[in-house]
Amino acid sequence: MGANQSSQPPVEIPPPSDISSLSAEKSSVGAGETIKKKKKKNKKEQELTGFALVQYKCRRKRRAYDKCYATWYGGNFVTGQNVNNREESCDDLFDEWRECILLGMKKDRDSRGLPPPDKDSMLGEVDEDE
Repeated sequence: MGANQSSQPPVEIPPPSDISSLSAEKSSVGAGETIKKKKKKNKKEQELTGFALVQYKCRRKRRAYDKCYATWYGGNFVTGQNVNNREESCDDLFDEWRECILLGMKKDRDSRGLPPPDKDSMLGEVDEDE
């Protein structure tokens, strides 16, 4: 074999009719339209119910808050530095986690057909915010 020849077979290129059918499939979705895929539940989500499912869905927000709090507690509070510094506070992360839990609990109540929560309760406050 020469230097320019390879031992691999040539790549097959589909005929033009096959290529046009591919572009026709893509163009069947109009301009500006988006295809929404239904979020597939993973195995863990399928096994959990009730509050365990709510906790699982809010786990990332809790981890973010826990990490922030551990950093603040170990770095600032224990050493007595910047204890009241609001910029390094974890309040926003806590509020996001809290809201995630409360909304999840409310949705769980609604899905089970329970009566609306009392207006004085935490879930009642979430109900008013919506």
